Amino acid sequence: MEAIPGWPLARILFLLAWLALVVGLVLPPILPEVTNTISVVLMVLSLGLLAVAAWRKEPLGQTAYWVSLVAGLLLMLALIPTARSPLDVVLVLTLAPLWLIWPYSVLLHRLGNRLTPHLIGLLALGGTAISTAVCAYDFFVLGARRGGGIVLNPVHMGDVALSLGFVALVGCFGTLRLRPLYLLGPVLALVSIWLTGSRGPLMAYGALIIVALTSVALTMLPLRHALFVALGAALICVTAAVVGFSLGWFNEFRGIDQIGTFLATGRFTESSINRRLGMYISSWNAFLASPIYGHGFFDFVGAAIRYAPEGVKFPHYDHLHADLANFMAIGGLMGLACYGLMLAAPIVGALSVRGPHRSAALYLAATVSVGYAVAGLTNATFGILVLTVLYAVVTALILALDQRPVTDRT
Repeated sequence: MEAIPGWPLARILFLLAWLALVVGLVLPPILPEVTNTISVVLMVLSLGLLAVAAWRKEPLGQTAYWVSLVAGLLLMLALIPTARSPLDVVLVLTLAPLWLIWPYSVLLHRLGNRLTPHLIGLLALGGTAISTAVCAYDFFVLGARRGGGIVLNPVHMGDVALSLGFVALVGCFGTLRLRPLYLLGPVLALVSIWLTGSRGPLMAYGALIIVALTSVALTMLPLRHALFVALGAALICVTAAVVGFSLGWFNEFRGIDQIGTFLATGRFTESSINRRLGMYISSWNAFLASPIYGHGFFDFVGAAIRYAPEGVKFPHYDHLHADLANFMAIGGLMGLACYGLMLAAPIVGALSVRGPHRSAALYLAATVSVGYAVAGLTNATFGILVLTVLYAVVTALILALDQRPVTDRT
């Protein structure tokens, strides 16, 4: 182990970087509140490292940082016309972890050559295994109808397992001979999602299978062959879905049978799906009523209820069960621009990465952006603190992989 110069400050920062990495990737499925608290505190503390980074001219993801910062500023500007008090604007701080990815990446960069795809994959695999254990205990031992509820909302647990499981695959981009080990990530993620009975994460799982196979193919094969792999992956996912529906594999997922009902009759009969459709239509109507800056953070669900079509009713939830619906109702076009920029930030950051871990960074970026985009079609992801923090942690890791001076030696 190489010496850590500058005792005690450099060593303290080094240990804090380890804490940030382990907490961010291992603890979300078992101690989400602890994860959120420690991660946000470390993000704020890491702001002090920016001055050092600027003085040393360390180019760690400034472009991605500005993308996320502009996203936050757009949403904040959208909130001003509808604000009834300063608190209405302050509510935007629920997305604050996304604006601290640059200083957090500077902290994680303190790990130096130890920060490798192997290490990231190993820790994420540990987090995925914990999510599976929690869901299995809840489902088989406690007898819960949907696993994971003892820690998180089952849908959010499914999203956490999904993200960590596919982040674990980044270990395949290292040089370690144990690459097959990381294939357990998506397998354990699927088990967790199955036990939670969550439809959104299951749909996102299929999308990430395509992303994973395409990323590996682009790394190892010529572009033409990689495109064939991507097309093959898509066909496999579609075939698996068709066979699964035909054989009843997905019957444990609440409302999954409604796809067949809709194709046969043109309508849904399951109450939760109808409530969601009502929320989406109402959010669209609310968007049309205030298309530029929306209705604000304070009561955007109430605004959607006010613009609900005749006969459409749904409870006053905390959100509208879709990121697009939330940001349309909250901020109008400015909110949608904010949402698009937040999804783009990891990709922008990965494109600027140089060095031996560039392919790993691009894979992580595609995984986190696509995963959150698809999972967010049927439930909220941004604004749910544990998911927002996890997104920020993975994005910061992407930036911290920039300019690795040596190859992955683990």
